[in-house]
Amino acid sequence: MMIGFNVTFFPQHYLGLIGMPRRIYTYAGDLGWNFWNLVSTIGAFTIALSFLVFIANVIKTARAGQVASADPWDGRTLEWAIPSPPPVYNFARVPEVHDRDDFWLQKHGDGHGGAPRPTPAPVTAAEIAAIHMPSSSYWPVLLALAMAMMISGLLISMYQVIVGGLLTLFLMYRFAMEHHRPPDGHGH
Repeated sequence: MMIGFNVTFFPQHYLGLIGMPRRIYTYAGDLGWNFWNLVSTIGAFTIALSFLVFIANVIKTARAGQVASADPWDGRTLEWAIPSPPPVYNFARVPEVHDRDDFWLQKHGDGHGGAPRPTPAPVTAAEIAAIHMPSSSYWPVLLALAMAMMISGLLISMYQVIVGGLLTLFLMYRFAMEHHRPPDGHGH
C-alpha cells in the first residue's frame, strides 16, 4: 500500500512542477507527461490490489486467526498489563508504579542480574464487584452537537455562536449534574 501510494502521488508532484495543470481529464499526447501519468496509474492499481489483499487478510484472520494474548508484543508499559479485550474499567486496582518501565521490570528484571519485581496480587472478585461504572448517557452526544453548532457559527452567523454557546453551557451543566442527588436524596 505504501509503495502504491508513493508510486501514485510522487509522479503527480513532479508533473505539477514541470507544468501539468490539475483537474483536466485529458491532455495532448505530445506534452511529455504520458510516461509519468502511466506510472501514476500503475501506482493507483497497486493501491487497489494492496487494499484487496488487506481485506482478504482481515476476513481470513477474523474467521480463523490466532487469538492474541494480552501482551503479544512483550510490551514495556502498563497498558499491556490488562486482559485483552480490556474490561470497561481498565484496572480493577490502581497499579503501584515505581519506575517508568515497571511492567517490564516485573516481567524481566532490570537486565543487570536483578530479579524481576514481584507481580501484584491477583484482583479478587470482590474488588471487581466494588467497581462503580457510570451508566450510559446521551448528554455527551448532545453537548458535542451543541459545540459543533457553536463552532460552525463562526463561519455562518454570530447569532449561531451565541445560541450554540448558551446551549453548550446548558448541556455542560446538565451533563455535570446528571447523577447529582440533593442532600435529602430526592433527586429528579
